[in-house]
Amino acid sequence: MSKIYLATRYSKREKMKEYRDMLVHRGHEVTSRWIDYEDENPEQFAFSEPVADTSSHAVPEVRAFVAQMDFEDILRAESFMCFTHWPSSRGGMWTEFGVALTHRFWQKEMAKLPMRILVVGPRVNVFQNHPEVEVFNDAPDDPFLNFMNAMQSLSAGDAAHVG
Repeated sequence: MSKIYLATRYSKREKMKEYRDMLVHRGHEVTSRWIDYEDENPEQFAFSEPVADTSSHAVPEVRAFVAQMDFEDILRAESFMCFTHWPSSRGGMWTEFGVALTHRFWQKEMAKLPMRILVVGPRVNVFQNHPEVEVFNDAPDDPFLNFMNAMQSLSAGDAAHVG
């Protein structure tokens, strides 16, 4: 079927594992290795709250490794699914969204099939209003139902859903 990158705040990893398993069950491949990434000292890379000075909380080499891993995983995907019900406090998922949207435009320039960009939840920034971004927010208080609608669209090959 399709290769999909899942993006949301780091603290929702367990929820993303559940969603990944559902996508895999439907024949999709999830490229988001961050979901399963474990480090000997996870405090060096994962923050539960934003911090002003990250230098004392993170080893730059570990964060660089994770950044490169995420970048590669986004570029391997055919669809990018961003979960906005749980916004990121540090901005990683917004950077990933920008990488995916830029990648989509480069693919179109090169006459390749462009990556689908899906927002699951409410639009939370101006770029999520771009006409080529599909939004699944039919049930504003139900992240799971919005995910199910997005997954159904991916499985059916639908495009241009705007909720």
